[in-house]
Amino acid sequence: MRILHTSDWHLGRPLADADRTEDYRRFLDWLLGLMAAESVNVLVLAGDVFDTAMPPVSAQRLYFDFLRRASELPEFWGTIVAAGNHDSLPMLQATGGVLGFVRATVSGATAEEEAVLVRDREGRVRLGVAAVPYLREGDVRMSGFYDDEADRARRWGEGVARHYREAAELLDARLRAADAADAPRIATAHLFVTGSRTSRVDDGRSIPAVFAGALRNVSAEVFGSCWDYVALGHIHHAQSVSGPVLMRYPGSPLMLSFDDLDRRHEVILADFPNGRGVPQLRSVDVPQPRWIGRIRASADGLEAAFAEARRAAERSAERFGAEALEPIASLECERASEAGEAFLIRVRAMAARYGLRLGPVRRIRGQREDADDALEDDLRSITPEEVFEQVLEEAGLSSEKGEIMRALFKEARQEAEMEASSGN
Repeated sequence: MRILHTSDWHLGRPLADADRTEDYRRFLDWLLGLMAAESVNVLVLAGDVFDTAMPPVSAQRLYFDFLRRASELPEFWGTIVAAGNHDSLPMLQATGGVLGFVRATVSGATAEEEAVLVRDREGRVRLGVAAVPYLREGDVRMSGFYDDEADRARRWGEGVARHYREAAELLDARLRAADAADAPRIATAHLFVTGSRTSRVDDGRSIPAVFAGALRNVSAEVFGSCWDYVALGHIHHAQSVSGPVLMRYPGSPLMLSFDDLDRRHEVILADFPNGRGVPQLRSVDVPQPRWIGRIRASADGLEAAFAEARRAAERSAERFGAEALEPIASLECERASEAGEAFLIRVRAMAARYGLRLGPVRRIRGQREDADDALEDDLRSITPEEVFEQVLEEAGLSSEKGEIMRALFKEARQEAEMEASSGN
């Protein structure tokens, strides 16, 4: 049996205001080709199918069309979808009855709904999956009036452990009843696991995930030792995590932001040659359908830099045998003789001539310019995350405190997006 593990698609997410529907279409075509070539039996999608709770129609069409086409592969048994924090679980579940016709199952909100048996095309149970969606604190623990942060962390970890223990017990019972006690058992988890890494710094070292509130991390021990594999999602940087069982983050398959430029983008193939036991893992790098990069140049060197970005976009498209998509780049440019808005307009016009879309643009001082002559960033051309990072840098916080503040900022942004999408 061969399982393909992926996560964090974020269908519908733009970058630098560019619609990326075609990026995702090419990725999903590539993924179907891989599944066919590798004779994949089961696809496990560990959260964040969509980027928002109310995704655009174009993103939903890609998703449902992919599920239909996957179900038509001759050796394919089914897709297991676990909702992530960006997804709306009710929205994913709304089509549950119809999804049965394309061999797809969406995670539920209780252990009874999460325990899934996967059958082959002859009807034999071959795999047990605890399809656990993104868990919020209120889902797994009760707050005490006098709880401090240590109490919250302890109760959170205990609640997650209890949730997975109940799912495992129910799954075991269902597998025994189906006369499939020797079938492999895997679990999905869309959360931060202690020891995982969320970002990289310039010297190549990784910064461990330290989170607070609903985004706190959990120990790998909360999953117990009953699983053959834990399919992780939520972190966009591909990596393994040490624990009592084998577990891995595949990361986001496509670059979702300029922070992703130095990250691996992959999917995981997990082979179970003899039923239960530790699977054999193999990572497959995902080719990027669009060139996304960071350009740093002097004002005099912009023309050459933009031309090279265009050539890179054409090389990127060759592996798909398709027309090059509009390249996207962030830009750091030494200040030219022009100043202010006029210079920015000229830079963007020059990029447009090369079919290049610019995201954030920062104008930096040349070596011979006076320190007092530095130009401020154009706030209309940078993202809220970049503004927040600049504030953190100026605050001079330690790396640990900085990671906590990033988590709180991300949590606030996600809650605001959820409220906006629901009309609240």
